[in-house]
Amino acid sequence: MQTLPTVTVFACGDRDLRGFSLKADGSDLPPPVDGSLWVSIGSVPLSLVDLAPFTPDAASVLGNVRDRGFDVAPTGAKILQFPAPHRHSA
Repeated sequence: MQTLPTVTVFACGDRDLRGFSLKADGSDLPPPVDGSLWVSIGSVPLSLVDLAPFTPDAASVLGNVRDRGFDVAPTGAKILQFPAPHRHSA
């Protein structure tokens, strides 16, 4: 049976983002926009099941880490606010 690569999960000052890297030091992650640093919060096997607790889009993270070696993804789903409809009473 083949062993899965390990991906290191990182957090930064922006609580809504997580970094994922095949490099244990995260040196390939882009600098966070808020000026903070990436801090390792753990390592998990590179699989959908193991990535799912860290991001709602584990499939995208999995593909990007396989292709580029890293990814930055949101920790939760984005809620889109639609404007209230303008209805005229008749």
